[in-house]
Amino acid sequence: MKYRLGEIATFSQGKQVSLKEQYRYHKENRQRFIRIVDYTNTNEPIRFVDDYGKKYYADKDDLVMIRYGSQTAGKVVMEKSGIIANNMFKINLNNKIVSNK
Repeated sequence: MKYRLGEIATFSQGKQVSLKEQYRYHKENRQRFIRIVDYTNTNEPIRFVDDYGKKYYADKDDLVMIRYGSQTAGKVVMEKSGIIANNMFKINLNNKIVSNK
């Protein structure tokens, strides 16, 4: 069976957060901030941001597409939970038709 992309998926862009609003420590009402560097450099310190809500949140089982970078543009990743950066898109699949896996 054939489907149009719009029938099986929607995309939601991450949140742009200035450096001064990114924190090194977790506190109540903050979530991990997921950036491209979190997938490319294991030595990069984790950052936290205010909780901007479900619209910008990706769970570890969600698909996230990276939209920038010479080696990462178009790459689809999983396994990190938090608020995604604006240079990433969460891919929301219709799981009645297709699985995230």
